Amino acid sequence: MTPLECKVMAVNSVNDYANKLYDILAPVFRGWLNCYITNKTVYAIKKEYEKYLPDFPVSEDVHLQAFYQITDYSISVCIRTYSQDNNDIAHYYDISLYLVNLQDRKAMRIYEKDQLRTDYTKKEVWENRQAFLLAKQDYDKAKSKLYPFGENDN
Repeated sequence: MTPLECKVMAVNSVNDYANKLYDILAPVFRGWLNCYITNKTVYAIKKEYEKYLPDFPVSEDVHLQAFYQITDYSISVCIRTYSQDNNDIAHYYDISLYLVNLQDRKAMRIYEKDQLRTDYTKKEVWENRQAFLLAKQDYDKAKSKLYPFGENDN
């Protein structure tokens, strides 16, 4: 696979897993709204939701990991993957899926679901990169015309 194919596969895989994970975990955490999250409740929450977690997809091309993070401000899951190209170079991608908003360790609300795209294609990314390069060239030309005045007068 090319590096771009690896990146597309990684992004689509992580986003697909994050979409599924949100649908499973959000209802579990609704039961903890208006509760204080202490170290003891963290253990109880983990016990409660671990049984609902989907299995990681296993293949030669996709390797997923999930790390659960509980801070004073939020409960989230970092989902990471990598895939290797033809030169055995790993291409990593990760996102944080925010689930619960905490205020002073009190669960205040469930974050809204972001429906993440899972259908990126190599062709689409390549075309967007080409469009970006053209726009960047136009920007550079316009900025050059401003010389010696710059963008503003401060």
